[in-house]
Amino acid sequence: MPVTLVFGEAEATPDEAARNVFEVDFWGAVHVSQEAVRFFRDENSPQGGRLIQNSAAVGLVTREGLAFYGAAKHALEAFTETLSKEVNSAWNIKITSVLPGGFVTDITTSGQLIPQHPAYADDSNAVALVRKMFIENASMEAMNRLGCGDPAKGVQKIYKLSKLPNPPLRVLLGRDSNYMVKEWHTQLGRETEEYAHWSDSLGFEVDK
Repeated sequence: MPVTLVFGEAEATPDEAARNVFEVDFWGAVHVSQEAVRFFRDENSPQGGRLIQNSAAVGLVTREGLAFYGAAKHALEAFTETLSKEVNSAWNIKITSVLPGGFVTDITTSGQLIPQHPAYADDSNAVALVRKMFIENASMEAMNRLGCGDPAKGVQKIYKLSKLPNPPLRVLLGRDSNYMVKEWHTQLGRETEEYAHWSDSLGFEVDK
């Protein structure tokens, strides 16, 4: 049965479990998006529409134990960004990817927990600590205690997004989402600057 989230070490996650996540989180969204664009362009009157993609913060920066959930969301981010560049502006189709952080939903209890790989059982491994937190805080009550977002308030923001005349390509929802992506962006910028010179003079030498 397809699930939207699988938690487990990258090394330990079976192909079937990983593929199930991609079937829902990537291919499901892709097929809906393709049909939405066709409908907005060919059938809507007036022509146009809003495509709001349900992505996740881990679509840009993933966490331990979420290799394949994160991979599916990364793939969805790439697809959505490409689609937004391909649609003709004359079609009046606005595309936005929403990247929520933690919200109080049943995503953890309805997901699949992969048995722990023995090589990662030591608490010195970050993924072991994240696994413990994942199990201990899987219930909606525990997520609420951790300060995860209220989904009703999140939906209100998405509704507000749908009314913007010129919506952005991406919207981060949740303080944790903003924090994670800002940290990732800072690290990416630092590493890009540090190793930019490696790209100098990479062309073929031309005999004069």
